[in-house]
Amino acid sequence: MKRVFSLLLLCTMCILPLVACSGLHGKPTVLGDESSDLISSLIDYLESRGVAYDMAPTSFAIKIREMKEKGTQPLLVEFDPSRCYYVCGYYVGLYSSEDERMFNGCASEYTWIRYEKEEDIREKYLGRTCVVAFRLNPASSVTDIRSESDAVPAFEHFEKVEPVFKGGYNTEKFEDFDKLFIYLDSKEKEAKDKIYYTTSAYNSRHVTFPCVRLDGQIFITVLMYRIRSTGERYRYDLKWEFDEYYDALTEMMIKGKYSYTSGEDTVYCGLFTIEDFSEILK
Repeated sequence: MKRVFSLLLLCTMCILPLVACSGLHGKPTVLGDESSDLISSLIDYLESRGVAYDMAPTSFAIKIREMKEKGTQPLLVEFDPSRCYYVCGYYVGLYSSEDERMFNGCASEYTWIRYEKEEDIREKYLGRTCVVAFRLNPASSVTDIRSESDAVPAFEHFEKVEPVFKGGYNTEKFEDFDKLFIYLDSKEKEAKDKIYYTTSAYNSRHVTFPCVRLDGQIFITVLMYRIRSTGERYRYDLKWEFDEYYDALTEMMIKGKYSYTSGEDTVYCGLFTIEDFSEILK
């Protein structure tokens, strides 16, 4: 009797770790038609990386004109880095060339899977291999800076990440996304209830204003000058950047408050409060 009990106890001890291990990773969710806008946005981004775009120059003045003349909606989007999920593309075939692998030329044939945590991401799913992965950050706040009472769409930022697989699951810890920016939602295109966007897009400079939070307050930034490691100073052309709004913008611009390093250079920026900048748009 004691021997039978010992055998049962030994079997239970062997099984429990297997059960525990299988419960460490959340279940994947296959995305279907309800996620068509998200999937289309991801595929469009992947395909855009293989295209050379001849973009016209843009500036503060050009974007201000678009908001004033075309009704483009300036959306201030804020993010909580802890609020995110992951969407991965799985492919059953082999890429025919290095270029196709690099630019995801078969993206329309992927099976798209959602995960809630980075450690849940599987290397394989039903015979398919994970070939691309994105982190999605839903905006914690979306505000029209011209009118806080105006209706705004939901907003999610996506960013390509690079999993590292060991034992069939991702072990990489991805850097948090905590950028601030104003996104210009054009009214010339079809209105959507939710916008999916990445700051890695080829046209990012044309449709965003970068922002920074200092001492609890949000500011719009503009490049003023940079000092290179050699001591050489390079000035950005604010006359061209601001054009007909030069006098008004330079008068309200805050100087000497914000800088950052870029490689071996130090970049100095001018700042605008959201309240001051919104007055220019009226």
